[in-house]
Amino acid sequence: MARLHLADTDPDRVAALGGRLSAAYPGRVEAGTRPRLADADLAVNATPPGLRPDDPPPFAVADLPAHAVVADIIMSPAETALLRAARERGLPARPGEPMLAHQTDAYLDFSGL
Repeated sequence: MARLHLADTDPDRVAALGGRLSAAYPGRVEAGTRPRLADADLAVNATPPGLRPDDPPPFAVADLPAHAVVADIIMSPAETALLRAARERGLPARPGEPMLAHQTDAYLDFSGL
């Protein structure tokens, strides 16, 4: 069974999101302040670190298993430190702009535009 592990440095924020997702997916969501990377199949950065060129990766790519895919929702720059670290380790790395492009139609439909 697929599981979602959320991590955020703000305990209240991650607990609120975890609670909303747990209501929709009971028994499948875990939320905390430290990422669980050792058994991740997909690791996604959905936080601001990475927007500036000198930002370090938001989590340790070295802690991911060899089969993990790394995605970053940051669109600019397209090549973040996180994605560079993933590629250097030989992991598939996915930038944010293609994600946005594939969501545009659903967003417009949802908004009635």
